[in-house]
Amino acid sequence: MVKDRYITLARYLVGTALVASLGLGLFATEILIVLTRAEYLPAAPYVGVLTYIHVITALGTMLTVNQMAHKRLTQLGVITVIGAVANLILNAVLIPRFGVRGAAIATILGMAVPVGLGYLESRQRRALPYPMRMFALAMFVQVLLLGMGSWVPAIYFPIRIGLKLGLFALLPIVFAFIGLISREELHHGLLFAQNRLKIVFLR
Repeated sequence: MVKDRYITLARYLVGTALVASLGLGLFATEILIVLTRAEYLPAAPYVGVLTYIHVITALGTMLTVNQMAHKRLTQLGVITVIGAVANLILNAVLIPRFGVRGAAIATILGMAVPVGLGYLESRQRRALPYPMRMFALAMFVQVLLLGMGSWVPAIYFPIRIGLKLGLFALLPIVFAFIGLISREELHHGLLFAQNRLKIVFLR
């Protein structure tokens, strides 16, 4: 059924965005150490926040497809304009007061406004086939793991990486538990990851 395909695609979009966001957020410091100079390290705490742009984009893509499928183009245009105005207002209010942190928060909130409005508009029409409660629970767990990762102390490098990898590995397990991905999909994903790692290390 078309509805089932929409739901499956939505699960994949949200799950992939959350996994990528957690990975970048957990290992932001290490990535910046390897790829940049020491001056960029203070930006590490903002990476996890800004990666939520992709999570919100995934949610927004689902809602946009839903609105276009139901030919709600006028409503989509109005929501987009409201989101742009909200983004400008948030930047004007938060940046002077909080600086870089305010800019990061304003960016996320500004993108979240049209997504939230799109969700309310679709829900009002009872035209939303997506399991939004499941998505919200997955996002809550992801934010919790990201927060736990920020408290990992600056200990011996391999141990620090191991602790973060442990937190990262918990996310797909939680996804399988709440139904965001099936156990079969998780199994196939792990097999794919193992095969890719073998290819990389055997080169």
